[in-house]
Amino acid sequence: MLKVAGNTWFSALTPACFSDLIEHVSTCASAVVSPLEAVTWDAAALDALADSLGRVRAPGDVGDVELLASLSAWDRVAAAVAAARVRVTVAFVESQEAAARESAARLRELAVDGGFEAWRA
Repeated sequence: MLKVAGNTWFSALTPACFSDLIEHVSTCASAVVSPLEAVTWDAAALDALADSLGRVRAPGDVGDVELLASLSAWDRVAAAVAAARVRVTVAFVESQEAAARESAARLRELAVDGGFEAWRA
């Protein structure tokens, strides 16, 4: 779960905050997380966030300027999500590469020590 200053970040996001997110994404986010603060999400928190975002409605009785501002905010949210996804993907690829290097090193050791029969054991 995402923690910020000892609190669960997601628990600070109320439905009112999600409504505010449509119109003023930076106001909502800055109230919860400092822009310079690194945060980590687990899968359950991301699933809960996705579920909540799936229930967001368009702003009510507003003009085109406000609707364009909302669309701009959603574009920034989408870009931030894409960037976060890239960082997680890079971490996964690096983890898999490290595991592959370890496996290759172990197989080389076994090949030197006893060949195929040692590798199968």
